[in-house]
Formats: sequence, structure tokens, C-alpha cells
Amino acid sequence: MYKEYANTLVHIKNKSKTEFYRSQFSRYKDNLRSTWKVIGSVIKRKTKGQSLPTKLVYENKTYTSESDIADQFNAYFTSVGPILASKIKSNSSTKDPTDYINTSPRHSFTLSRVSESQVLNVFNSLDESIKRLI
Repeated sequence: MYKEYANTLVHIKNKSKTEFYRSQFSRYKDNLRSTWKVIGSVIKRKTKGQSLPTKLVYENKTYTSESDIADQFNAYFTSVGPILASKIKSNSSTKDPTDYINTSPRHSFTLSRVSESQVLNVFNSLDESIKRLI
């Protein structure tokens, strides 16, 4: 009897949780910031305790203002690509990437826009047991 009650409780709890988050996403569907807050709560992302660096030492110079620290990070990360690219040995006989494609694909596909009503129609056609999982 205990196991039966525990299973029922877990089922009701999961169903309630699903309905709660479904209503939250529906409520904030036009508010990107709030939507991301809901996503953060679902994945249990830690938002407290995160802080920005207050001091950065780079090339024997110390940076303490937020602006200077941000500028140094930007300078570093925007230079990574060109620095790595300069280390790649290049020769004049570099082939075009498409030269490696020997045959054309046998099958192809296209992507087209999907309307909200099309998604709802597909969802509504699903079996109830599958809908409970979504």
C-alpha cells in the first residue's frame, strides 16, 4: 500500500511540475528575459555567488577598473583567432574545400517554416501516453 501511495505521489508531483513549467513558459512566451529565468530554474543554474573579477594582471600590468578589465578580456579573445590562424602553415597549393567532394548527395532535404498551428496539430495527434512525457 505504501509503494502504491508513493508511486501515486511521484506521478502527481511530476505532472504538477510539468503543468507548472508549461504555464510559466506560456505566460512568458513574449518575454525573453523571464523565459531564460524559467529555463535557469529548470536546470537549477546557480545565479548567486557568481562575481566578476576585481583585479586582472596581464603582461606585468594590473587592471582594477571594470572597464579596463573588460577591455583586456576583449583584446585577448578577439586576438585568439588571428593568432591561431597565423600559426597554420599555408602553401600556395591549398585546395578549395569543395575539391574534396567527389560525389553529389543521393538525397537532399529542405527546411521550411512551421506555423504554431501545424505544431499544435501534430501534438494533438500524439497518443496521450506520449503527451504526458512532453
